[in-house]
Amino acid sequence: MRFGNVEDGGKEICLDELYIPKQHCLVYSFGSNFRFDFEEAVIRHINCEIHTFDPSKPIQGRTIPSGINFHLLGLAGENSINSKGWEMKTLSTLKKLLNHTERVIDILKIDIESGEWTALPEMLESGVLERVKQLSIEIHYDKARGNHQLKTLRKLYEAGFRIFMHEHNPKGTRHLREPFLVMANFNEISMINIKWSN
Repeated sequence: MRFGNVEDGGKEICLDELYIPKQHCLVYSFGSNFRFDFEEAVIRHINCEIHTFDPSKPIQGRTIPSGINFHLLGLAGENSINSKGWEMKTLSTLKKLLNHTERVIDILKIDIESGEWTALPEMLESGVLERVKQLSIEIHYDKARGNHQLKTLRKLYEAGFRIFMHEHNPKGTRHLREPFLVMANFNEISMINIKWSN
């Protein structure tokens, strides 16, 4: 089921019995740009505890919808202050800060404008993804880093993640001449962790 905007920002979520978030479910959403259509859909349909993270804009004067815990922090492969002055944390660090170390993340949504390629390897290395049931992510293709990106996706597969939906993001799609009609630099993929089906 689509949760949120159809064109950009929304994500497909698996509602099969083994994966549908149930009571006391937990959702982490990275990269909101202060648009909360995904989170509001979660509240309407499954009512999980939601934590949204985005360090890119000041919070002053912004309205955060009820039911959303907003954090002015970003997701990265290490704990640091980046070149833009944003406070960045690894997923395992954020779980510790929020006292969620032992909790399962039912839905992990990531839309961080190419930052996924530094964050994902750390998540795989630390083992934090073992306690994630679903991962919905916007991936950004970079020709110069294509081999690294493919290896990261392969490691996700080896860790038990399987794609159940993928689509081009219209904002990253260019129309070309035949026979290559469409090229997409941004793609949406949603995955389940099959280790939770055993």
